[in-house]
Amino acid sequence: MSLDESFDHLGRGSRLEFDSDNDSDDGGLLGSTAGDIDFYTVLNVERTASADEIRRAYHRMSKYLHPDKQGASEAFLRVAKAYKVLSDERQRMIYDLFGEKGLETSWALAETLKTPEEMMREPSSSRDLAVERLLVTQSVTSHISSRDALEISGYAMARNGLGVGGVDVGLRRQLTAKTWGKVSMGNQASRLVLHSDFTEYAFGEAMASYSCRPNSPAGFDWALLLGRQMTEAFLATVCFRFGLRDSVEVAVTSNGSKAESQARVSVEVSPDDLSLSIKYGRKLSSSSTALAEASVAMRGGASVSLGAERAVSRRSKVSLELGLSATEGVTLELGVKRAGFAFSFPVLLYPSLDLWVAAGAAALPSAAVAALKALVINPNKERRKARRIARMRRERLELTLERAAAVAESMKTLAPVAAERRERESANGGLVIEQAWYGNIEGITPHTPSPHFPQFIPLFVRYLFHGVLHEVIIDDDEPLVLADRAHVVDDPTTTLWHPVVPPAGGPEYPAKE
Repeated sequence: MSLDESFDHLGRGSRLEFDSDNDSDDGGLLGSTAGDIDFYTVLNVERTASADEIRRAYHRMSKYLHPDKQGASEAFLRVAKAYKVLSDERQRMIYDLFGEKGLETSWALAETLKTPEEMMREPSSSRDLAVERLLVTQSVTSHISSRDALEISGYAMARNGLGVGGVDVGLRRQLTAKTWGKVSMGNQASRLVLHSDFTEYAFGEAMASYSCRPNSPAGFDWALLLGRQMTEAFLATVCFRFGLRDSVEVAVTSNGSKAESQARVSVEVSPDDLSLSIKYGRKLSSSSTALAEASVAMRGGASVSLGAERAVSRRSKVSLELGLSATEGVTLELGVKRAGFAFSFPVLLYPSLDLWVAAGAAALPSAAVAALKALVINPNKERRKARRIARMRRERLELTLERAAAVAESMKTLAPVAAERRERESANGGLVIEQAWYGNIEGITPHTPSPHFPQFIPLFVRYLFHGVLHEVIIDDDEPLVLADRAHVVDDPTTTLWHPVVPPAGGPEYPAKE
């Protein structure tokens, strides 16, 4: 937990941050890996096949598809690629987890400068909120080595016709696996921070800073932070401050199940003030978060704020917060975050606390958001989704045509092998597949729409065993068991299935547009 950022949050308007899974406007429903090759299908093995089974399958397919024998270069390359991946334990694990796309990514193990726990403990916050101002912040982190990172941050604020800004440049270094230090310098403050993880559940942080802000006394501040993970869901911290501002703060943070909610209760005691703050945030959906905060102080009075944040695109978020304060009145703050930039637009609605103004301020944004969503956001989302679907259909049509050509080539290549094995099995009285049909192609044209998924799609198999005709029809989720007495056809003139034979040359596909 960064002491110079994470504990400047007791002022009204601080945020509880949540990670959003919203990577696309369609909620990920349109994502597809249809272009990946199923290596297990290429080798005709189960996904749980052992290394020996994969090796035997490769040798068997190589004998039939080797270019020196059949000239099936493309089919053999697919078999060789599938065997190369599935025979390597590491590549097979990556393929099982991430598909063929995962094999195109470079994987490495390296020490990071921040653990996920530290990143989750660092809420983005701002102490110096005012009634009438415009605030813009920006921060950039660049890793210059495996242990060092350069951090540059800045802000600009306009308030009551006056402007102020600051720039900080810091260097963070990973000293050991559990300790890191940071030195930063700016036009208003300089800091030295040292963080250490004592155990798996306890950590500490010390900070020394020198402040030289305008219209404020200059001097040193010292702080010591101690934290411990009490349970899986509760984190307790205590912070001691000395120097220009002496105080002690005790806080407890709770993370709900599946990181869908977060609550924080803190008490700060100083020589001239006592304050209590309660914050709560909850994810309403993958892109929306509701926020609430209440605080009371001996000198600052009481305040309540209600807000919401929503991701409008992959890199943009908007937030709206209604604040009620005994000293600042009724304020409405609009926030925008875009690609690392943060903008804040507070508006003073009424200089004193008025419940009627507060009720109107709460209803007006909701109505405006509903109208904006119905008139702008949803139509735009539908247009983008339609364009994405059209693009994916074109890509899948091309993929279907390519795979249809590959299947035709494989059938032509394997035809002599299949005929040889059929003759051998027929002579020995073994199992011979006469026909196999999946689905019913009767009445199907190139323009017939695809059936709904729940519709029954049968598999029909006609085969000979010991010279006796057998037939069976099974559903998608039924296992195919051959050479069963129940499949025997007593009268060869009758049949369970009358599929229409496809035209010569294979099925027809619509031409590319």
